[in-house]
Amino acid sequence: MPYIEGRVVHDADAHVMETPDWLLRCADPSIRDRIPQLHLATTKPGEERLIAHFTRKHRDPAYRAHDAEEIMLRKNWAATGSFLKEDRPQALDLLGVASQLVFNTFLNGLFARIDHGGDLDLAYGVARAHNRAMTEFCAVDRRLLATGYVPLADFERARSMAAEATIESRLSPALLFCLTRVNRRAATIARQTHFCFPAPPALPSARVSRSQT
Repeated sequence: MPYIEGRVVHDADAHVMETPDWLLRCADPSIRDRIPQLHLATTKPGEERLIAHFTRKHRDPAYRAHDAEEIMLRKNWAATGSFLKEDRPQALDLLGVASQLVFNTFLNGLFARIDHGGDLDLAYGVARAHNRAMTEFCAVDRRLLATGYVPLADFERARSMAAEATIESRLSPALLFCLTRVNRRAATIARQTHFCFPAPPALPSARVSRSQT
């Protein structure tokens, strides 16, 4: 029995927990060795050890037997489908949501540092790696709507990447823009362009919810 019944709910604030190799495995070879490692320990002491621990737990039938009753209790790495994409459809079924808009958890601070570093190839390469990883994670279930990241450090590149992200990668038009090193005119055009992106298929009118995942 799902947690939500009797109404259509679209979760507008769901997240994926990125593992340390999240960007590296989806990055172009030309920038892979320049991407800073995602040190999860800087987020919370012991964070990286939790990944191995909960990977084992999610593969343990005894742990998974309590998925339904603990769907709203388990948080972060402990949550069903939080970082293992093959488990996310089960989480959606148990929550009872019609869709989830999925954001990253750890990466925005890293994006800001890279965007201010002056290396545009790296900035846009990292954004592309992120968008690929989000697309890959969300491809397991059509109810998952991946968000993307588009730096605005260079408007021509931003416009090209926005089109790539929404059309080629089929990310949700709800993109995360970073207004760094961009003049007022470019920022205004970028905001206007944002609203010209292709819209996703029509969804039933619904109540909007925030997820525990």
